[in-house]
Order: sequence, then C-alpha cells, then structure tokens
Amino acid sequence: MPQIMKSRRSTLIRTLWSVALACGLLAVPLTAITGTAQAEPTQNTASRYDGEGNFAALPSTPSSTWARGSKSGSFAWSYAMRVPAASSRLQPKVAIDYDSSVVDRRTPITNLQSSSVGEGFSLKESYVQRGYMTCADDGQRGKRDLCWKNDNATLVVDGVARRLVKLSTNSWRLSPNDGSRFVRLTGGPAGNKDNDKEYWRLTRPNGVRYYFGYSVIPGKRGETKSVWWVPVAGDDSGDKCHRSTFASSFCNQGWRWNLDYVVDAKGNTISYYYTPELNRYAKNGSKGGGVHYVRGGHLSRIDYGTRASQRTSARHRVTFTTANRCLHSSCPYTRTRWRDTPYEFLCASTRCGNRTAPTFFTRKRLSMVKTMNLVSGSYRTADRWILKHKMYNSSGGGSSTYPWMMWPETITHTPYVAGSSRTPQVTLRPAYYPHHSETSNDGVSSSPRILISSIKSDGRSTLIGFSTDSCRYPRPVPSKNTKRCYPVRWKDSYGAITTYWVHRWTLSHVTSEDARRVQTTTYYSYRGGRLWSRDANPLLRSDYRTWSIWRGYTSVRTREAAGN
Repeated sequence: MPQIMKSRRSTLIRTLWSVALACGLLAVPLTAITGTAQAEPTQNTASRYDGEGNFAALPSTPSSTWARGSKSGSFAWSYAMRVPAASSRLQPKVAIDYDSSVVDRRTPITNLQSSSVGEGFSLKESYVQRGYMTCADDGQRGKRDLCWKNDNATLVVDGVARRLVKLSTNSWRLSPNDGSRFVRLTGGPAGNKDNDKEYWRLTRPNGVRYYFGYSVIPGKRGETKSVWWVPVAGDDSGDKCHRSTFASSFCNQGWRWNLDYVVDAKGNTISYYYTPELNRYAKNGSKGGGVHYVRGGHLSRIDYGTRASQRTSARHRVTFTTANRCLHSSCPYTRTRWRDTPYEFLCASTRCGNRTAPTFFTRKRLSMVKTMNLVSGSYRTADRWILKHKMYNSSGGGSSTYPWMMWPETITHTPYVAGSSRTPQVTLRPAYYPHHSETSNDGVSSSPRILISSIKSDGRSTLIGFSTDSCRYPRPVPSKNTKRCYPVRWKDSYGAITTYWVHRWTLSHVTSEDARRVQTTTYYSYRGGRLWSRDANPLLRSDYRTWSIWRGYTSVRTREAAGN
C-alpha cells in the first residue's frame, strides 16, 4: 500500500536515495470527526520532564491539520526498501520516512517518545486511530482515565493523515473526495478486544479493499492482533457504554485499528501481522487491581503473493525485527539504560499503585527488516537492512533533567539473491535546534531537539539547513502571528496554566555533494500566506486551544547555486 515519493529532477537529487520536500496540498481544517487523543495538559499525569511531553497521550499520528507539501517548509526524506516482485501487481512497498514537522509538533500535551525508527522517522504505516478525552477534562474531577467524547476517527494511509467527512453513523468519505468509501463494521472475531468488535473497511474506486482491525485473515491461521484497545468510560448520557455510575461505565474501546488485510478485485491479497505490548493501570483510581490495555506495539510481518481464502503459504514475506530501546548489553530498569522509555509506568501485577492513568509507549526499536521468498517449502532471505541507533540528550550532554531522543545512525543493506545490487550504507546525522523559544520572561529553557542535518552514502552527501530564529521577544499577537513559532498552553507541575512558544523550523537550503566534493546548493524562500490558525480539536479543552495549526505559505521559490 505505501507509495514511495518520486525524486525531483535536479542535480540535488541524483543519488541512490530519494530526498524531497513533502508532497501534497495544504491541509484542511480539523473537524469533529478527526482527532488524536490529548492527555490532560498537566505534568501530574504521566511525564518525566516538566513541559516536555506526556506519556498519557496516545502515540502521535501524522497531522491532518498542519500544512504539507513544498509550501509547508518541511523537509522530507524517504528510503525505499525493495521487496520481491509478486506475480500480481498487488504487493507492499516498504520505506523509512523522515518529516521534520513531526519534531516541531511536539508539545507538553503530546506523547514524548519517538517512533520505533527514531525522532522524526516512521515506517509508511496505515491505520485508523480514535481519540478520547481525559476524564478530568470531561467533568470527572481527579480521574485520569480516558472518557468518550465524540465519535471520531483519523485515517492514516501510507503515513499521511486523511481528513474524513461523516455521512452517517458508520459511513464516511475522504476529503478531498477521490471516490473511496470508508465504513465502520462491527461483529469481528473473538480476537478483537474492542467491546463491539469494531473494524473498518476502505474501498478504492478500482475495487481494492483495505481492512483495518480485521483481526483474522480469511483462510489463514492465527490472529493479526491489529486492534489495540484501552478501557474507556462512557460517563455522559448517550456515550458508548454509559451506565448509571461512572465505575460501571467502562468498556474496552479500540484506540488504533492497524491495516491488516488488502484484497484486490482479482482476489490477490496482502496480510499484515502485529505484536502488541500490554500493560496494566489502576482503572478508576482503584487500589485493588490493575486492568490490561495495549500501550503500544509494532508491525512484525507482511505476507503477500497470496489469494483470498486459500490456506497455502505466502510466496513472499517481509519481517520486521525489533530490539530493546536500551542500547546496552545489560538492561536493568534505570534511566541510564532506558533513556527514552518510561519503565516506571510499567505494571505487570494486579496492583498498580499510583499508576492511575493509561500510558502509551514501547520498549522496542526497529533493528532489522528482511524480505524473503518461499523456496521448496522454506523461506530464504532476499534482502536485509540493519538499523543502528544512538541516543541524544536534549541538553546536548547527558542531563537527567532533559529528555532523550532516539536516532537511526546508519542503515546497512545486504542482498542475498545472486545478481542483486547492494545499496551503499546510509549514515544519518542530526543537529540540535532550540525547541522552546526561550526568553527571560517565561522561565522555560530552550530544550533543544534534533533535526536531520546530513545524509551520507557512497561518498555522496546531502546537507540540510533550516531557518534562523524568527521568534524574538516581544511575542506577536497569536491571531496575527507571522513568525515561525506558535504558543502552547499547558498546566505545569505546580498546577499553573502556562504559555510558552515553540519554534517552527522551515527548510532553508539543501546542499548536494558528490564523490568529487563538487557541491550544488538549492535555497528555499517562502512568501505570503496565513501562517497559523486556531486549533479546533474538540478533544482538547477550550482554554488550552491556541493558534497552533501551521498553514504554510502561499508560494515557495528555489534558487540553485553550483560550486563550493
């Protein structure tokens, strides 16, 4: 399902990898039908660092509200991993993507942990995600559980969030409308832990059907484990699972339905399998026992070259191997080992103490991808990619009071099929950029985060530079803001509502250097546009909504210069 970005035809991109500005139109405003879960903006919920993110928020999804494409100013990069050709045209496309705007969107009320690939990186994933409201924000004072707010869903296809327009109770269409049909279904198999066993189906105009949370593949053995769920309280009349008391109004609701089955009009299929990570928490503040939920997980396998309802083994397979985010040989639960993983929120027993909020994170990182062919009844490796990671501290050193960020240092490709070409090792380097716009007035440090600065392979280099600081004091009026920064409102560790400003770093220039060290630099300049709009997310309390939605520019100009 994933589609790899095409390269620009310029000296800048004539390399073995694809580097491009993110493709697409300016995104449209969020409506009540789209959204991602927001934890209550307080560090009393589930955070290690004051003002640096909240693990009680659901894992971040690509934004359907922030501008995308060349006019957004984001830098995007895609590394394709070739898969064996199937006899049909239906086959997966696997890639690792980078998007600089992912880093700029991190705030005190979003999840702090990077993906299993690294900070700003992701696989080209597809899923449906529903957001919920923290019960304390929905009228249940002191309750840190999740509560039903409205019937919402975000559709992510090929790593890009798509806006949905609701047509009826179980039917939506995509916006802009491409003729696809998107429906919610219930009554899935027993392996689906959602209370009414919800799953979703997207039907393209060409007849290809994509299932999210199908759970059991027709004709295949085993569960896909594609539905990730959490207890949710229907605390208001009309909410799902509403009962006479708050304590009795809980039921398991899906928060993510992963793509697990694709079938075309000719009956060719692709199947996706997942590994969820379970945890417990003290539901409703209970001291008596912890209840299970899915705190995260990862894609573990793709099977293709198959036919609908047939039990024969897949002709082709892609596997995704993970390793611990602890990058040491010995991994006791200490902050010096699990630097970006909040192990303190793990609960394996029936008593979870003060862990009264569900938290969302993973202990795993993507370490290897392998493609395989079925030969004489067994799978043989065709290609392998190894990822090596490193941890970076927001302080630039190793301070325990600043968050850590995981980064993929290298991607190493090894072909196993005779005659296949080997892709040179890719080395990725980051640079620190201030995240908070620091002033003497707000008492908040700049807390730098990392953005990509170079991509090197086979003697060639691509160097990436971002804009200068445009957010000097005094602050602009939020509704008339023309600067590359935006305000964030949250409740700090003292319970006070605080406002600080976050930088939006836009692409300034990209320099391509070949093996002979000859350079070509492309410079980017942006003009016009209403840069910011107000957040209308109904899952976020109104007094925390600000002018924080990036709208991008009206036009972008490029200028190329050759020479060192």
